[in-house]
Amino acid sequence: MDKIIINESDMNFGPYNKDDFFQIEKSNVYMKKLAKNRVDVTEFILLCDKKLLFVEAKKTTPNFANCSESQEKLKKYQDYVYSIRDKFVHSVSTYMSMRLGRTDGSELPERMIQNDIKSLRIVLVLVVKNSYPSSLIHYKEKLDSILKPEKSIWRINDVLVISETMAKKKGLVVE
Repeated sequence: MDKIIINESDMNFGPYNKDDFFQIEKSNVYMKKLAKNRVDVTEFILLCDKKLLFVEAKKTTPNFANCSESQEKLKKYQDYVYSIRDKFVHSVSTYMSMRLGRTDGSELPERMIQNDIKSLRIVLVLVVKNSYPSSLIHYKEKLDSILKPEKSIWRINDVLVISETMAKKKGLVVE
């Protein structure tokens, strides 16, 4: 099988089988139709052992401990968290729309189409290149909280917020 490696936020993701990988952010359906309507999506979707991973990559996160210092810092933090939330929600919605034929799904890899959509576990993954462990825990808790309705609607199995090192251990990132 053909393998693919992509660089996002100064991290090399992969190698993945092309048949298990959909770079939604670079897809025609996103670039030509959805982006102009303020839809934001994750970097890619990965099919991995009956799990559908929606992966977003970031270099850093705002320091949540500084939020009380000013309205500007609080707004920066809130904008960041809600932008990640929107990317996850829009990506899951776009994928489901493609699978249901409401949006052109011709770019989806065949293996993503062949799998029974009901049996796939949905996992949202935020990979942060440079982050403190306490920050990762905080952002996971915050995303779990603000994604609670979507987790219930789509039966999202987990939200992971991990560092580049953790992503390497899970086989998501290579040197």
